[in-house]
Amino acid sequence: MEEATKISFKKHEARHQDLSALPLADWDHQDVPFDRARDLLDGLLDWRALKPWPFRKGLGYLLRSQDDFRDVFHLRKFAAAHSDWKPFLAHVLGFNPELVTQHYKKEEELAEKQATSQTIKNELGGSIEDISKIEGINVSLLLLGRLKARRVDEYDVLRKYAKKSVAGGDVLFLPALNFLFLMGLVDYHPKTDAVEYVGPNETV
Repeated sequence: MEEATKISFKKHEARHQDLSALPLADWDHQDVPFDRARDLLDGLLDWRALKPWPFRKGLGYLLRSQDDFRDVFHLRKFAAAHSDWKPFLAHVLGFNPELVTQHYKKEEELAEKQATSQTIKNELGGSIEDISKIEGINVSLLLLGRLKARRVDEYDVLRKYAKKSVAGGDVLFLPALNFLFLMGLVDYHPKTDAVEYVGPNETV
């Protein structure tokens, strides 16, 4: 264990040889660092078909116990996320591993955005529907302020004003206008396609 970070290689044809007593000078490659030894072993065993994964990824998947055959494509000892081993398996089966990697990357991004969305909901103490109601009221106040100043405005002109003034104003325009109508603050004249302010004259 004196050179625990070094590896030596010796090529031979006979099986089950004990080369522990072989002098270092007789090894084909002596005291090779881990990273270099990994590349060297890949070359000796010709693991090109598994690139860019190291040979240990393949050995860990292909060497299995009887219990691992319960699920052919997912070993029990593979506790890592699917994104860690499924691209490798897709590559071995002849599929494009990059597509699998992108799939799990998108899943991860979606999960992060969903978590962020939930955090925002929790911090606001309400739902997205509550936020939409607040935005709708804001558009109602915007329309009401314009109508109080102008008394009468064409429907399409008023809609374009809401769209220009507020993000999503074109979507919130009709609910906001209906709210003002139900409150008895505005009236719609079909003949002229105009909206008139009919409420009290106090400022908004």
